Amino acid sequence: MRPALPVAVAVGVLVLGAGVAVFRDGTARLEHRATERRLAERVERFWKLKTRGEWAQVHRELLAPGMRQEESADEYARARGIIQYLAWTVDSVKIRGTHARVSLTIEVTIDHARGRALKPSPYIRCAVAEDWVLVDGQWYYEGTVPPAGR
Repeated sequence: MRPALPVAVAVGVLVLGAGVAVFRDGTARLEHRATERRLAERVERFWKLKTRGEWAQVHRELLAPGMRQEESADEYARARGIIQYLAWTVDSVKIRGTHARVSLTIEVTIDHARGRALKPSPYIRCAVAEDWVLVDGQWYYEGTVPPAGR
């Protein structure tokens, strides 16, 4: 009977170890989902504000700290203008540590009338990719990624 005891202990240790691994893996997945959810909420807020043209609010709430230091909220708002954002769809999200790349399809129109005596363009649909960074538990927009080959 004695040989069975070490085997039982060994099996128990293996089962406990596997349970801890599964728990850790499950916890990691839950944390990843929570991180994705927080990012999705921030991306949605960002695009809702953009479609409403609320640039100063975008600056204050959603730009990465380094971007906010480059220009004031008023300067940022004044620099935006001829592109009117109409709609967006998130196509994919890739999170790597504290950085994320969000790929979207957006619909815009270009309001040439603001700069020249031309009519606004019909809407344009295009793909864009944005970089986001996680700072102190909050996601911030870091910029649009240039299209490949440019």
